[in-house]
Amino acid sequence: MNPSTAARALGIDFGTSNSTVGWWRPEVEPLIELEDGKITLPSVVFFNVEERRPVYGRQALGEYLEGYEGRLMRSLKSLLGSKLLKSETTVLGSALPFKDLLGLFIGQLKARGEAAAGQAFDAVVLGRPVFFVDDDPEADREAQDTLVQVANKLGFKEVSFQYEPIAAAFDYERCIQREELVLIVDIGGGTSDFSLVRLAPRPLQRLIGILACLCCLGYAGLFMVASYDWVKTLFVAGIGAEDLDHFGILQAYIAVVVPVGFGLVLLRYLEILVNLLRGRQLGLGLADEAAEASKLAGEEAGENRP
Repeated sequence: MNPSTAARALGIDFGTSNSTVGWWRPEVEPLIELEDGKITLPSVVFFNVEERRPVYGRQALGEYLEGYEGRLMRSLKSLLGSKLLKSETTVLGSALPFKDLLGLFIGQLKARGEAAAGQAFDAVVLGRPVFFVDDDPEADREAQDTLVQVANKLGFKEVSFQYEPIAAAFDYERCIQREELVLIVDIGGGTSDFSLVRLAPRPLQRLIGILACLCCLGYAGLFMVASYDWVKTLFVAGIGAEDLDHFGILQAYIAVVVPVGFGLVLLRYLEILVNLLRGRQLGLGLADEAAEASKLAGEEAGENRP
């Protein structure tokens, strides 16, 4: 993502107790107000029998506490990875699959986010715990697949995921001034994750990478310039054995190897410098490496479990 432009994806943190929606824009608070000026929406649905409609969040809790007849459903995220997800319940006199119940609430998050943004989104980044279900890789995969299906049905063509503790690490990494080893504690209503992550300030990381590349480019360029006279002398002298003895085999070797070798070095560091200037590789900070490490660790843990 270009830091000077708005993100084209909506960010949704579907939580067990509360949920949030974010949209990154330059110099603007990314979290969107979802209800009564608040950035959180309680993950609650109340099916009001008297008015025959579902309501969400604080309004759902309010109507339930006021004594309206109906059915209150909360902790919806706990359905993910459970056997209940393949069954259904009855609300307002009709059968409702639990997967569709998730769609109702996540659809509300999408609708409120788009209304605040003033535009529609077809891409989403969903937060997820490191494991939805402990000691059951198949149920964990099924939980994520369910979210993908729900998101696709709601109109999201591109669906990606971010580990919730790594998302917290990204946020914290933006404000640090030096490299730190950080314990990220994500205590949720249904799952809790504890992650030890080494972080580094992004601007400093990017600056160091760019300066290192410039130094290497200058070093390689200097040697290429210095070898020019040797190369010129070599071609003037010719390649006969007597001429080579007179010129010096070592200098002849250097005259060939240095331009070729340092030419390749120049090309490689130019490539790295371009990537850094475009905000990739080292310029992204260590939280990216932590995200990839968490993903690999999760996959390995799933493979090694009985």
